[in-house]
Amino acid sequence: MFNIEQYLKRFSRNLFSIEENKVKILEIVRNYTKLNLNISDLELKNYIVFVRTNAVGKNQIFLNKTKILEEISKQNIKVVDIK
Repeated sequence: MFNIEQYLKRFSRNLFSIEENKVKILEIVRNYTKLNLNISDLELKNYIVFVRTNAVGKNQIFLNKTKILEEISKQNIKVVDIK
């Protein structure tokens, strides 16, 4: 018989892991750029991180992009780009 509870647990695990990854990415971006970002400023789609911030913040992220991506990959989070 089909158990709906186990089926829904699959999706809840994915949602929690996405939120955990966003928190880790946020900490890494804060360490390298010293930007004061919130979790709502990050969006993760198709292994690309979109950051909502002003032009100065985007420039700081761009200058430290390779270091940030390397640190994210060390955390075993699959991200291919930051925009």
